[in-house]
Amino acid sequence: MSPSEPSEHEFMHTTRTRAVKSGQRLDIRPFVPEDARQVAIMSGRYFPAKLKTEIDLLRHRLVKFHADSDRSLVCSQKDGTIHGYLKVQLIPYRFRETLVTGAIFSDFMVSEQARRQLVPLRMLKQALAGPQDFSFSDDAAHTSRLLWNSLGGEVAYAHSTYYTLPLRPLSFAVRTLGRHARSLVQSFSGTLVNGLDRIQDTVGTLRTGGESMDLTRQPLNGEWFSRGISSMEKRYELTPRMEASQLDRLLQRLDTETEYGTPLGTALLDQKERLVGWYYCYFDPASRRCSVIHAESLPGQEEKLFQKLVSEARSRNCVALSGRLSPSQFGTSFSEKTLSRPGGKWSLIHSKSDELLRAVQSGRAFMSRCW
Repeated sequence: MSPSEPSEHEFMHTTRTRAVKSGQRLDIRPFVPEDARQVAIMSGRYFPAKLKTEIDLLRHRLVKFHADSDRSLVCSQKDGTIHGYLKVQLIPYRFRETLVTGAIFSDFMVSEQARRQLVPLRMLKQALAGPQDFSFSDDAAHTSRLLWNSLGGEVAYAHSTYYTLPLRPLSFAVRTLGRHARSLVQSFSGTLVNGLDRIQDTVGTLRTGGESMDLTRQPLNGEWFSRGISSMEKRYELTPRMEASQLDRLLQRLDTETEYGTPLGTALLDQKERLVGWYYCYFDPASRRCSVIHAESLPGQEEKLFQKLVSEARSRNCVALSGRLSPSQFGTSFSEKTLSRPGGKWSLIHSKSDELLRAVQSGRAFMSRCW
């Protein structure tokens, strides 16, 4: 950090002071790389997981992975102080036999001053009015859902169900309760957890069946990811059209987001080295959880994909595996052998095209939390 750059504490104090004293109108404009430091500091404030990451690394990530397809917005005062940010990424899609553009929304955050000036509504309205044919957002909280719906958007129910599989149910329960207990109980719980883990195989609580041995694992790269998406075109009406180089860049960005745990992308191949499925997940050693960001397989191969994910998580001593159900995973082990919960977070869709809306709402759209 150069002497002219404010520290995180100084920036947040100055932002609040200026906003209250000046009462300036906050203007919405496109994000530029020069905004990256202020946006990074805001990220550390509004997204607890990002507190684990240094501000300079967050800033570097925003600059390095900024692309021509980026349509992100910020709101700022005339003096340049930023009070809000909304990431918007344009992605080309194939809809039946035509090309359309999707906009993926994420990382929405605004200051208290911005909320008083209705900036969240203004920013979202401006972003939804962009050049895209449809807009989509993952993991939206209740407030964001209300704003989205007020502007004509809908909840994408087919993409809003999350699952958890307790790999060691007793240990999982003790750890979950321990988060709400006092330190003495937490200490006792930790000792108990270790003992329960040692006898987990004896209690026989895992009901997933044996792992498929006819598949091999390879590191997931853009080429495998691209092949996987192409193989989905018969299953889905709406699929992304991204080059392998674009998907490589996407995976590189995900690999830098280590605040969520240790990243792992895996392609699953059969004995003839044909792609059967793939997944991308994070392993958090502190909570001992595996968070699946994306998992997909060829039709009829969902059980093998599920078994490989479970095997991977168990080999890393995880107590739980969690993720979001894709429409093709309903009625498989992903929904039948896990604890499913619709609406913990919401996926949102907006479009003026009734046909595009129906494709997403009916589960005929390929969507990923990787975007």
